[in-house]
Amino acid sequence: QKIQADRLAVVGQMASSIIHDIRGPLAIIRGYAELAVAGTESTEKRQRFANPIPAEVSRLHDMARDLQEYSDGTSSVALIPTAIEPFIESFLELIRPDFSERSIHIIHHLQYEGNLMMDAGRMKRAFHNISANAADAMASGGSFMVTSSQVGEHVHIELHDTGAGVPDDIQDRLFEPFVTSGKTHGTGLGLAVVNRIIHEHQADITVATSTTGTTFTIRFPVPMEGT
Repeated sequence: QKIQADRLAVVGQMASSIIHDIRGPLAIIRGYAELAVAGTESTEKRQRFANPIPAEVSRLHDMARDLQEYSDGTSSVALIPTAIEPFIESFLELIRPDFSERSIHIIHHLQYEGNLMMDAGRMKRAFHNISANAADAMASGGSFMVTSSQVGEHVHIELHDTGAGVPDDIQDRLFEPFVTSGKTHGTGLGLAVVNRIIHEHQADITVATSTTGTTFTIRFPVPMEGT
C-alpha cells in the first residue's frame, strides 16, 4: 500500500504539473483564436491576434517532447564533428527574437572555434532549455553571454545570465525532474532533459549561481586529432 501510495503521489505530482502548465498556452491560443476569427476587427488587427498562436503551439510541442524524452529514457544520438562557431550562431539566432522582446542583450565570445563531437539538434535543445530558464530569471532584462575556451583536455562552453540566481532550496536538486521555482510555464523537466543530453555526449555540466547571475558550464572532451 505504501509503494502504491508513493507511486500515486508521483503520478499526482506529474499530472498537476502538466495540467497547470498546459493551461497557460491553451488559454492564450483560445483567446487569440477567438479574437482572430471575430468579424468585428480589421484584417490587420486579426492578423496580429493570430501571430502569437504558432509560438504557443510550439511551446506545447516542446513540453510534450520533454515529457516523452524523459519518460522513454531512450534516445538516438549521432555524434559527429561539429564546428562550434556556426553551431553557436545558429542557437543564438533561434533565441534572439524572444530575447530582444525581453530586453535581454546577447553576447558571445569564442576562444575555442574548433570542432566538438555532438548531435547538433539535441545539443541545441539542451542550450535552448538553459536559455529559457535564463530568460525567466531576467524578467526586467539583462545580459546573456555564451563563451567557449579550451582548458586542458576539455572544451568549456559557458552560458551566463545576469538574473537573480537559483534559489537556495533547489540548488542541490536543479537537474531533478519537476523542480521549478516561480515559473509560470514549463514542465519542470527542462534541466532534467539537459542533464540527460549532456551525459549522452560524454560531457558534464555544473552550475555556479549567486544573486547577480547564474553560469552553466558544459565540459566537452577535446576531439581526437583529425576530427
